Amino acid sequence: MPKGYRLAVTVCGKDYEYQGDPVSFGLFKPYVGVGLFTHDDPGDRPAHVFGGEVTLHAGPDRPAHVLLPVIPAK
Repeated sequence: MPKGYRLAVTVCGKDYEYQGDPVSFGLFKPYVGVGLFTHDDPGDRPAHVFGGEVTLHAGPDRPAHVLLPVIPAK
């Protein structure tokens, strides 16, 4: 990422759903999930693992951070 750029991260409690017109966004069908995929298969998303509550802790006493790899230029 070039110097001075910023990275934005959005944390959601469900799959992303694009609310606009998919054609004007350059898509052929509504944008949900990850690209054209969804996360609703019970085999891949068992309720006993993914059906609960998730809590993110952040604040002055718990600084938030994201760990990213450094990929050297080729």
